[in-house]
Amino acid sequence: MAETSILGCGWLGLPLAKQLIKNGHIVKGSTTRESRLALLKEAGIDAYQLIAGPDAFVNHQRFLQCDILILTLPPKRGESGYLEKIVSLFPDCKEAGVQRILFTSSISVYGNEKGLVTEDTRVHPDTPSAAEIVAVENALRASFPLTTVLRLGGLTGPDRHPITSLAGRMDIPDGDAPINLVHLDDCIGIIKTVIDQNRWGETFNVVPPYHPSKRAYYTQKALERNLSQPTFLTGGEDGRIVDGSAITRATGYTYSVVENL
Repeated sequence: MAETSILGCGWLGLPLAKQLIKNGHIVKGSTTRESRLALLKEAGIDAYQLIAGPDAFVNHQRFLQCDILILTLPPKRGESGYLEKIVSLFPDCKEAGVQRILFTSSISVYGNEKGLVTEDTRVHPDTPSAAEIVAVENALRASFPLTTVLRLGGLTGPDRHPITSLAGRMDIPDGDAPINLVHLDDCIGIIKTVIDQNRWGETFNVVPPYHPSKRAYYTQKALERNLSQPTFLTGGEDGRIVDGSAITRATGYTYSVVENL
């Protein structure tokens, strides 16, 4: 049985761990909060309270003894030092013999690129957090060639949908811009597929082929949830459409929950 360690058992990492356990993996999972340890243990996870950082990653040697290391630890808003936090793990990863790493990145690395965006499109981060994500991608590839990077679209799923913060807002810019969202279930399905098919050392966008305009999409979602309608300004029709089809061509994976976005 494969031993898989998930750094960051939060909104994505915890349900991912549960699915991998169902599939026969032995899963180690980390959280920064002691109060969540019991939750992880109840799910069958070998739970660790870990804080990543040059001097703060405690009790990590055993956690890093794994066949696959999954990093689902995004930069926090306004956080500095994200790169240093991740890179601080590298010496101990090397000592533990970690080779296969999966990093959940973000389509934010493309910034405001226009038109169709594929994995061959140059990264152009336009925020500090996106720049740090690009730096982490590069650092991982340089030190661990079998790193696979998944650039996730905007995340939706249980208790998480962007309409909740947009409801009732007025004059939202670029109402004609396409959306680039992905459901939690597809994120988990693609991670499982990468592991099952040993697709290491690759980079994939994770966005289904569904790109209605922000105006059309969020108006409909507000109606479905009985929320106040947002209003949108015109513009953005030449916006970014992230192509997530490479993972389908490479593995045969088919996005399954476009209708639930």
